[in-house]
Amino acid sequence: MANTVKSTQKEFLFFYKTGALYELTVALLLMLVLALTRLNGFLNIDTRFLGGAERDAGFYIWLVKSNVLYPGGLPWFNTTAFYPYGLSLAWSDNFILPSLVVSLLLKVGFGFTAAYNTVLLLAIFLNGYLTYRLVYTLSGNYGPSLISGVALLTYSYLTLQLGHPQLQFFFFIPLAVFFLFRFLGRKNPIYAVLLGFTAFLSFLCSVYYTIFIGVVCGALMLALVVLKPQALRFRDYAVLSLGTLLGLLPVMPFVLPYLEVQKAFGARGIYESYYFAATALSYLSAPADNIVYGITSRWARAEAQLFPGLTILLFLPLAFGRLAGAKPFRKKALLFLVSFAGFLIFSVLPKFLPQIIPPQGARYVCSALGWFSLVLFLIVLRSVGSLEEKLGYKIVTNRNIIGIFIFIALAACFVSFGPLGNPEKGDLATGLSAVLYYILPGFSAIRAVSRIGVVVVFSLSVLVGLMASHLLDREKVSNRFIAVLLALILVENAMPHYALEQIKSAPGIVGEVMRFRGDNDVAIVVPFTDRLDSNGRVVSWGKYAETNVRYMNWFLPTGVRLVNGYSGQRSRIMKDFPRKMSGFPDKRSIISLSTIAGLRFIVFNSNLVADFKEEEFLKKIQQSKSVRYLSSDRDGYYLLEFEHLTNLRELYYLKTPSYPRGNVYLELMAPKGKIKENKDISVYVYEWEHMGKTPLAKFPVKKDGEWHTFVLITPDSGERVRPLKLTFEIEGEGVVFLRERRFLPRL
Repeated sequence: MANTVKSTQKEFLFFYKTGALYELTVALLLMLVLALTRLNGFLNIDTRFLGGAERDAGFYIWLVKSNVLYPGGLPWFNTTAFYPYGLSLAWSDNFILPSLVVSLLLKVGFGFTAAYNTVLLLAIFLNGYLTYRLVYTLSGNYGPSLISGVALLTYSYLTLQLGHPQLQFFFFIPLAVFFLFRFLGRKNPIYAVLLGFTAFLSFLCSVYYTIFIGVVCGALMLALVVLKPQALRFRDYAVLSLGTLLGLLPVMPFVLPYLEVQKAFGARGIYESYYFAATALSYLSAPADNIVYGITSRWARAEAQLFPGLTILLFLPLAFGRLAGAKPFRKKALLFLVSFAGFLIFSVLPKFLPQIIPPQGARYVCSALGWFSLVLFLIVLRSVGSLEEKLGYKIVTNRNIIGIFIFIALAACFVSFGPLGNPEKGDLATGLSAVLYYILPGFSAIRAVSRIGVVVVFSLSVLVGLMASHLLDREKVSNRFIAVLLALILVENAMPHYALEQIKSAPGIVGEVMRFRGDNDVAIVVPFTDRLDSNGRVVSWGKYAETNVRYMNWFLPTGVRLVNGYSGQRSRIMKDFPRKMSGFPDKRSIISLSTIAGLRFIVFNSNLVADFKEEEFLKKIQQSKSVRYLSSDRDGYYLLEFEHLTNLRELYYLKTPSYPRGNVYLELMAPKGKIKENKDISVYVYEWEHMGKTPLAKFPVKKDGEWHTFVLITPDSGERVRPLKLTFEIEGEGVVFLRERRFLPRL
């Protein structure tokens, strides 16, 4: 396809214009590719969830439902799950933007499943279209640009990750790069604002990709400055920075809850990304369902099967030759290639030769070669830029753009290899990701660092389009060659099998909860999972996720607040309650349940109990003074009502939400004493962690054997994530019992 006319701008970076008819044609072609590669998804668009409905996929379905039912939260950034913790929408991706689109589709008549799938398919389409649009703007050839778009749209790793729907919203990265190039070419502040606003919208879909936007734009700017040091003045940097910050400004009310969650739980340890890092083999490993390269799946775990196909990889040496193949650069280029090859080789040596080469020693060498490769490549870029300056080239050339995207790919690859050291075992973390962990805001929240490998493949896809365009302009290839490339990429990324699931129907007991429930009731479903080890720890967090995500989806429509939950953070309840609930309804489980303010319903799932005997279980319930049988269903679920008497003379604490503030209704009773001793007993309530030694309240309880209700207004503790931990101190003779312990939020 022939070039269209360049824009008439006089700046140093040229862009190519297009027409509406051409754009519509490309969009239809990409939609056709999407329909062919996701045919089953289209055929089942209103009956089955694309990517599945269990575990992580089910969690995002719950997120969308929760955001649709309760826009902004209950209140801001709270959800009905994870009670009594707060700001739980910020425990993972918030998925607010996709939820808003789903909400709009529901209003025009879509069913929920169809609306959810439509949004996911739209994101996949935009991955391809915006990548195409970026490459076309920089190259001016439709066919080669379409190659880049199809490569990302059909990328088998993203197909594998359909069960992580947030990863399908990659299109914000090519869009951000597009706006950055636009600013660099025209110096128009509006493009800087649009760049920041793109990052803001990305934050409402995927926190990871928002952080990756920072990495990509930072690498792009560094490469450009090395190539063309005089291209930007101080004023340009100031306008870019201020405009980006202005566009990003709306993120503030959304990012603040994340900062509070990080403060409450602490930043992820740098060692976590060590276990989720990629290696050179990851870029040669495809998903098992890839029809061409599935056999390579054994070379890397599913999270790091990043292979885009040989066609994409084979264009990398061509692109590098285009950048640095000229005689003046060959020595530096050769030195870089040797260093880069060593970097890749040493990334996999710990796996193959651990007895010969100490694994951590190999990682140190890998890291050193990674840094050396970055520096050498920047030296190559500077040499290219210096020669172009001598030859009078003041514009950003095709060669420059190729160099920029190679550098982005190189930097992202280095980051994907993780910290290259495990500080938990006394190693030094020396990789690029370790540096970003400390200097780039938000990067410390990243665990699955291998996911930035998608940026590597995106950059390689762009390079294919740029190089094919260059070859087409030089008449070294024909449009037939472009068509063959498209066909090869489609075949190499073909994955006919991907998850399509219906959400598991809620058991009948959920309807019983609806029948009995009142306002602000709290429920818990036990057990939390099926198996614990000898120390009472969860054996399979995957099974835990599957089980508790089902609970979250089932109970969301009931409106009750649910203690259960699964997300990116693990609270104390998530860690401890599986063990404490394992013997329900024994004494330990009852005492643990009594610490949750407002808990009314217990749903017991007998399917997770080995050798469950209904008769014995119901006998224990009948004998219990704290649990009352309400109902059961044919699916093996039992609905119980909880009411426990607590002797406040014993060691006891009560967990109540810190956010929002509310009223805690405490029903207290002191048994009758002798007439002469019938003085009131004073009950002091403390919250030691946040409020110190000053009591929150003092309640005078009469020794009359009657129940008296007292109200405690929860304090403004400055904490909005972890629950308040109320403790009680009794002054005077006798005992005091606590019955009701209900929390009502003050919304």
